[in-house]
Amino acid sequence: MVILALPVISFFTSKIFLFDGILGFSEVLSNVYSAGVAVLVLHFALGLFIYRAYFHDGSKTPAVKRD
Repeated sequence: MVILALPVISFFTSKIFLFDGILGFSEVLSNVYSAGVAVLVLHFALGLFIYRAYFHDGSKTPAVKRD
């Protein structure tokens, strides 16, 4: 869900509040920079997903000590 929703939310949030609102960029320039922000957020989310999938051992039960 994070991989799908977070880039879309970051695109519109950065476009409306940061690039259009605070910085006052033109429509085209704010779209380009907002798309860049969304791509960076997507790469971060995918990196976290790959890290968790690669380094997570998958066992939920604790190890049992055998004598």
